[in-house]
Amino acid sequence: MEGYMQSEEKAAKPASLEEATQLIAHLQRKQHELQSQIEQHQFGLANVAAMVEYENTNIGSEVDKSGQNRPFGLEFFQSIIDSSLDVIQVLEAVRDLEGKIVDFRWILNNNKAKAQNGEVIGKSLLTQNPGVVTTGIFDKMVQVMETGQPYEQEIYYPYEQFNSWFYQALVRQGDGILMTTRDITVQKKAEQEMLQLKDTLAQKATDKYLSLFNSIDEGFCIIEVLFDTNQVPFDWRFLEVNPAFEKNNGLHNAAGKTILELTPDIEQKWFHIYGRVAQTGEPLRFEESSVALGRWFNLYAFRVGDPQENHVAVIFTDITSQKKAEGALRKSEEQFRLFVTASSDIVYKISADWKQMHFLTGKNTLSNTDVATTNWIETYIHPDDQPYIQTVITQAIDTKSMFELEHRVILANGKVGWTFSRAIPMLDEEGKISEWLGTTSDITIRKQAEEQLKHFTSQLEQEVEKRTKELRESKNLLQSVFDTNLMGMSLMNAIRNENGAIEDFQIMLVNQKTMNETGRTDLVGSRFTEQYPGIKQIGLFDLMLRVMETGYAERMEYYYPYEGFNKWYSCQFVKLDDGLVATNLDITSRKLAELEKVKQYQILHQAEEVARMGSWEYDAANEKLIWSEGMYRLFGLPVGSAVCPETYMNFVWEEDRFVAERLIHNLRRQPKSLEETLRIVVNNKPITLKIKAVLLQNTDEQPIKMLGVDIDISELKQLEDENIKIRIEQQNQLLLAILEAQEEERRRISESIHNGVGQILYATKLNLNQLELYLQSEDKPMIQKSLQATESMLADAIAETRRASHELVPILLKEFGLEKAIGDFCRRFSKSGIKLSCHSLPERLPTHLETAIYRISQELVNNIVKHSGATRARIEITRDDKYIYVEGQDNGTGMTMSLSGKGIGLKTIQDRVQLLEGKLEIESTPEKGTLITIILPLRKIV
Repeated sequence: MEGYMQSEEKAAKPASLEEATQLIAHLQRKQHELQSQIEQHQFGLANVAAMVEYENTNIGSEVDKSGQNRPFGLEFFQSIIDSSLDVIQVLEAVRDLEGKIVDFRWILNNNKAKAQNGEVIGKSLLTQNPGVVTTGIFDKMVQVMETGQPYEQEIYYPYEQFNSWFYQALVRQGDGILMTTRDITVQKKAEQEMLQLKDTLAQKATDKYLSLFNSIDEGFCIIEVLFDTNQVPFDWRFLEVNPAFEKNNGLHNAAGKTILELTPDIEQKWFHIYGRVAQTGEPLRFEESSVALGRWFNLYAFRVGDPQENHVAVIFTDITSQKKAEGALRKSEEQFRLFVTASSDIVYKISADWKQMHFLTGKNTLSNTDVATTNWIETYIHPDDQPYIQTVITQAIDTKSMFELEHRVILANGKVGWTFSRAIPMLDEEGKISEWLGTTSDITIRKQAEEQLKHFTSQLEQEVEKRTKELRESKNLLQSVFDTNLMGMSLMNAIRNENGAIEDFQIMLVNQKTMNETGRTDLVGSRFTEQYPGIKQIGLFDLMLRVMETGYAERMEYYYPYEGFNKWYSCQFVKLDDGLVATNLDITSRKLAELEKVKQYQILHQAEEVARMGSWEYDAANEKLIWSEGMYRLFGLPVGSAVCPETYMNFVWEEDRFVAERLIHNLRRQPKSLEETLRIVVNNKPITLKIKAVLLQNTDEQPIKMLGVDIDISELKQLEDENIKIRIEQQNQLLLAILEAQEEERRRISESIHNGVGQILYATKLNLNQLELYLQSEDKPMIQKSLQATESMLADAIAETRRASHELVPILLKEFGLEKAIGDFCRRFSKSGIKLSCHSLPERLPTHLETAIYRISQELVNNIVKHSGATRARIEITRDDKYIYVEGQDNGTGMTMSLSGKGIGLKTIQDRVQLLEGKLEIESTPEKGTLITIILPLRKIV
């Protein structure tokens, strides 16, 4: 038996945990098959016992009836039991005087029994097999005799000639026992070997299971699902958990506890999921989230053990980060989708071999981008660029690198344009290109700009060379100008510490004015703060540091009471490389004059108490209006009430509203000294005010404040006469302005004809004189050349005549209105080198108004071309319900406010605007251009 077990163990040694599990299942099936065979044999033995009982009964009855034995019955029974493969023995009880069974004696055996025991009929059981007492077989035989209940058992019998396992069935038969026995030693050995092998494999499997159980990163647990009386799951208990359990769900010391003890607010869905697995035995793989645990899980649940135990094993992984990443990915994909939708570029996908292109979206730079195409190179790429692009594509495919190229394309409008294309390869798991993702940007405008820039750069280089020569020639002149400047000037370089911070400035150059002002000729090479330490106290040094940091020029007026100066100065600092150019002007006289003005203002304030007048002050920087008490008396308002320039509009006489608007405009938008007569109504009483104001400016000619007085002149007897006189004077001025404008226009046309047509005709006359000489000499080539030149000059004269005529009465204006006429002369002026854009009103206006606007616009363009030095300009005419607006703007050199009204052309414009009762505003910044705005009231002129 031992050798048998060893051979079986050797043959069945598993190679892996999976094979061991399969082997155990195979042995279990074999065990079930053997058990089934045993049960079948037990059923067969029971049938034999029943037949014996039947035969004995029949035999007994036959004996009773006939009084003699019937050999036929015993022979029949003998033949039946001889056919059995089991040992069948019939023994009768041997009793003592008291009837107690003390032994059994054989009375019948089948052939199988005879082969096992020999001839034992009539012999004592205890004599032949005394081991039946030790093994308890004898007692069981007595028990069956006494109770009449059959008995079955498996028993090991190691006595006499036996050392085997037997299956034994005992049935009482009259006063004896029918014993059926089968040798089951082989089966028992197989069972024992199987159990030993199963234990060995189970131990190995358990060891591997525990090792796997404790080493996997996934959480693992076995739970017992708890059901109520209605078989509804309501909780579960953790029976086993692995070390990774807590890491994956955050539950501490879970073994032996229920989920409700650990997480009372766990979701009900988990009970239903695990309850279903426990009841149906169907495994379930799923992903689910738990708000209570604050995590997402990937889980596999399956039933283990006896179904009645409701045990479920769960393998799970915390995938919260993955879910967040998926959410972020979805968001990123959505953002990419929105980006693609909103992209100003074309975004496309293309096959791995660049044969088929799929457009995603983008602006309509190319045509038919909404369908896939296989002939995209022929359709979109310029023929001259196709070979090179194919070469670059081949290189990109071979190297699996980015495709990046600027090339020409055929645009949707059929024209040739430029695009910048970039595509990256998308690789699969094997590192092969699956497709390309790319973008195409329209760079046509940039390419055109580059060409223009190249041309401009060439011109600029020539201009720089020319300017360099001029600067070299004027260096001495510049030095003399520097020395003769009326302002003190100096050049300083920054002195920095080891950290790069500015500590001081070194004086590198000073002009003669600075030396005269300071009385010093030794300033060059010295430190600025050492020579003038007071600059830090007054904030001048901080200003210098700020200019160095920002690069913007700054000015400052300051009083310097140090080093014996005691004067007012105005300074300006401009950054130059790592230093400053400084200018300094003594403004002490001007400051004293300003103080004198303040004193006069105080005297004026006192005079208000005597005369019916009021004074006011308007702070231009803060847009704040301050009234004296006299002003409050004039307007009948409480002293201290809030006022602003628009307060005049609350009291103005309706007919003088335009005067009030002009006054407010001058205060807020165009501060200047003014004098106006304005009628107001206070407490239903008309009052006529004489308003005078002066503008105070700083050294930069920037407005600081306006000082004004309002005088009540209502009581003057000559008011009506003065008003009439003023009207007449205004009309005379307008008439003179019109006449002057007409005369100026005649002079301009005369000059144009003289300088244009006249010169051309004179040149033609000279050419004809020369032609006469050629005719006399019969020089045909020169005759032909002279005739051609004459014809060209006459054509020029005709064109010049038409141009002058067109300027007098433009046909386009008369026939088609402002939009066409303005556009026409803008196109003509564009040839002057200025990029001019014009926008006018499409609708028609009264003829006199269209003519006036046309002449104003024409004069604006003339001024821009002649005087501004601009490269770009615009003329724009718009309107609303009340006004027509004419704007002329350029990027030229600008103009100072003091010169803004002195030009003939600008004076002509002002007169026309005044005739139409309009307003003219000029906004100009040196070197940044000029904006002229003309506002014409429709109610006055339409």
